[in-house]
Amino acid sequence: MKPRTTTAAGAPAQWRRAFGFGVANGILFNFGAAFTDPATILPAFVSRLTASGVAVGAVMVIAGGLNRLPQLVVANLMQTHRRKLHFYRAASVVRVVCWPAIAAITYLYAAQSPGLALAGFFVFYGVFTVASGVSSITFLDVISRTLPANRLGRFFALRQIVGGVLAFLAGFAVSGLLRDGGQAASVRDYAQVFAWGSVPIALALLAFSLMPEREGEAHEVRTPLATFLLRAPGLLKRDANFRRFFWVQILVGASAIAVPFYTLYCRRGLAIPETMIGTYVSATVLGRVASNLVWGPLNDRSGSLALLRLATALNLLAPSLALALGLSPLPPSAEMWWFAAVFFFMGAATAGGFIGATNYLMEASPELDRPLYLGVLNTFGGVVALFPIVGGIITDYAGFEALFAVAAATAAAAALFTRRLAAPRREDAAS
Repeated sequence: MKPRTTTAAGAPAQWRRAFGFGVANGILFNFGAAFTDPATILPAFVSRLTASGVAVGAVMVIAGGLNRLPQLVVANLMQTHRRKLHFYRAASVVRVVCWPAIAAITYLYAAQSPGLALAGFFVFYGVFTVASGVSSITFLDVISRTLPANRLGRFFALRQIVGGVLAFLAGFAVSGLLRDGGQAASVRDYAQVFAWGSVPIALALLAFSLMPEREGEAHEVRTPLATFLLRAPGLLKRDANFRRFFWVQILVGASAIAVPFYTLYCRRGLAIPETMIGTYVSATVLGRVASNLVWGPLNDRSGSLALLRLATALNLLAPSLALALGLSPLPPSAEMWWFAAVFFFMGAATAGGFIGATNYLMEASPELDRPLYLGVLNTFGGVVALFPIVGGIITDYAGFEALFAVAAATAAAAALFTRRLAAPRREDAAS
């Protein structure tokens, strides 16, 4: 299939404007996401509505799984488009509506009808996540074509550092909004948390929708969807290095099996007050912010593979520390503060893993087929979305310590597997 020709690289002024809008998007989104964090706030919210560990695990299934469903379809639709930002804008319209709807349902029904509130939450959170899948594949493709490769580390680091400072402060706001009152009052207070988060999220989506986009390569004729879907799995067979990278991401996803259960363990296992959730949000954000002072320069200086290897190894610390604290003789009053380190290391590893994996894939995949690579990775890697459900089953039947041990073992396996990855090609900085 013959590709259409691409335009010349964008002028420095164009990519600098794109850099600014993209950084603003990341700052605002990180701030808003602190109020809707699927690793801390959402599991605590769901646990207020139901005692089911599987339901708590379903939060991460939605967060890490439903966004993968539309990506191969969107990649197919994007084939003949030299500009793709309009896909992001359409998805943003859907996403803007969801968190205000969740806030309203929580305020109206969480106290009197927790089952109805839980169902409404899962519906709108699911819609938000599916629309996020459309946005994410567009976001990465636009960024990879518009910004120089040797600015990507700085780009992602700035988004997370500045946005992380705001998200760190948001953690204290969450603590204030979640008053230490009765159960009915506390669950209703989550409506305020979601409402506050919806504002910066909407502004973030607007910022990226306004950024200038450089035209890229495109196919002249779109492959029929059925043919495209049948061809996609073969990419894993044809590209050996991509196949190894795919399995690294599967193992990293498996190591996150314990993520939604850290706050649940704090509440049920250590009897920690619910107002500490805001502190743990701040600790997670602090880990992201502090580590990005290292991740950005490391990516631009040593390359995405070095960053990916280090961040993947760091995944081992959070579950290992949680396991050690669970077996320690420390009193709960001390454990609740030591547990902040678990969230700190989790935030640091997540930030580095995102930058490293994203930049590695963008550098290792050809521009013309980059949406296909992204779609295959995210769609077939969607099996990791089921792992938190397994985590809920392990927690219900074997306890939190067994869950943390499984997470640590898979994190160690992922770190070892990164040693088999080849260094990607570095794109010309001038492009």
